[in-house]
Amino acid sequence: MGYLQRNAHKRVNPRQVLSEAKSIICLAASYAVQSPESKLQSVPADGRSTVRGRESDTPHSPFRTPQFPGFVARYARYADYHEVLGERLKPLTEFVNRSGDPGTRSLWYVDTGPLLER
Repeated sequence: MGYLQRNAHKRVNPRQVLSEAKSIICLAASYAVQSPESKLQSVPADGRSTVRGRESDTPHSPFRTPQFPGFVARYARYADYHEVLGERLKPLTEFVNRSGDPGTRSLWYVDTGPLLER
């Protein structure tokens, strides 16, 4: 977790990142939305499943469903959230810059910048 030490001074003082900073807008987005095509496949109650048309009933079958099947983390099942949210933040940045005083400048990060969420 060396990244926490890098630029630590910037994490506690936003003006180290943007010298005229007056406000920070912090947003959250859920990636817990589940579409029909993203639902997990269920395993029958007897623990046996059919894979590629073969029933997995032998103990050492390469198609055997493990007793404790693993799950892929939800954030890893979809497009990279850094890219998705970054694209959504660009119009917000432009809006803030247009709406503020002349010379207003804003930056956006998707948990990659040296800002400490509070």
